[in-house]
Amino acid sequence: MSKVNTFKSLIFLIIFSSFQAQSAEPSNHFQYVKQKAIHTFVGFWQMINFSWLSKKVNDSKDQPKNKIPIVYHPDYNIGFFGLENIHPFESKKYGKVFKHLCKQLKLTENQFYKPEIPVSDEDLAKVHTPEYLESLNSSLTLAEITEISVLKYVPNFLLKNRLLYPMRLATQGTIDAAQLALKHGWAINLSGGYHHAKAKSGGGFCVYADIPLAIKKLREKNGNLTVLYIDLDAHQGNGVESILKKDKNIYFIDFFNEFNYPYEYKLPTRISAKPSLNDLYCSKHLKYAYDRDDFKMIMHQESQKSCPDCNKKYLSSLKKILPNALEEFKKIHGKNPDIIFYNAGTDCFEEDPLGMLKLSKQGIIDRDEFVFKQAKSNNIPLCMTLSGGYTQKSASIIGESIKNLFNKKLLTRNS
Repeated sequence: MSKVNTFKSLIFLIIFSSFQAQSAEPSNHFQYVKQKAIHTFVGFWQMINFSWLSKKVNDSKDQPKNKIPIVYHPDYNIGFFGLENIHPFESKKYGKVFKHLCKQLKLTENQFYKPEIPVSDEDLAKVHTPEYLESLNSSLTLAEITEISVLKYVPNFLLKNRLLYPMRLATQGTIDAAQLALKHGWAINLSGGYHHAKAKSGGGFCVYADIPLAIKKLREKNGNLTVLYIDLDAHQGNGVESILKKDKNIYFIDFFNEFNYPYEYKLPTRISAKPSLNDLYCSKHLKYAYDRDDFKMIMHQESQKSCPDCNKKYLSSLKKILPNALEEFKKIHGKNPDIIFYNAGTDCFEEDPLGMLKLSKQGIIDRDEFVFKQAKSNNIPLCMTLSGGYTQKSASIIGESIKNLFNKKLLTRNS
């Protein structure tokens, strides 16, 4: 974040806060006029920013025939006077991935799918309590969820526009991608993967539970839909597991750093009626590179050197657990899962300040390739979301990984 943007952001908050404080109880005519002027300005700004939210942002008349099942909208990117840069999350990586794919794969904007409207309140109520959704009208709540404390001073209508609107759009993008995956065999939402959002709360920069909602939307057409949820973000998918843990038709593979946020690896692991599944992979942390005694080494941030052993153990564990999980699934259900949801966080990258799992760029590319190979070889539709990633290199890693999937014919342009 530049010093100029930081200065502008702080000045904006100071001025607005001082106006609010001085105009709270007008003691004279001047104060009264100032208060009315501020209220008029706020109302006018709100009208401008929200009058277009009900409009569709994609014109179906302009749909080319050579579209690929990748979902993206420019408004996925979060920008708010530079304040978004206070949090290490790269909130504009979505556009960077989009540009990377357009350049490397020679794609045009019209070849991507766009969510037509943000997710509706009615749909959000399918996975979130009314009390939680109401709490999002508080700037303090949003400051806590995003871990950007200064946001509590920002008017809530601005946060709805600059923060919640992109997330609601991305949530709809995950719903759309899930439907596209069933139709085309694969789909990627260039955002989403808000795996810390629970029914009654948000956290870790995750407000809406997009993947549980996408599953519920698919089940409106297929009530018996079975799902394999693979979460390879460096942080546990505690929100997804919290919402769906009692669902007997959903199975979990979750690789995460148990010494990292959200520290909930002891969540109940009753996912299926088969103990072998619980013992194998359901919500269990897989310690592939470090022991508890090596905790100090994990937290040693001065060294960001590559760890070949980390890549080797991570990938060998994945190559054992995922095929075994699919075999166990078929024994129980007599078939493969109807769909795989793949939360492909890149915060496991060796230079990531928060993930601390030390996978190399090539390790992440190989990871994604293996997951897609397993889905394709077993003829299972796969829906991928981007989730976490806290370095400026995250976008290029994602772009290169998707490019590799096309090069290896695991993704095709024929839709």
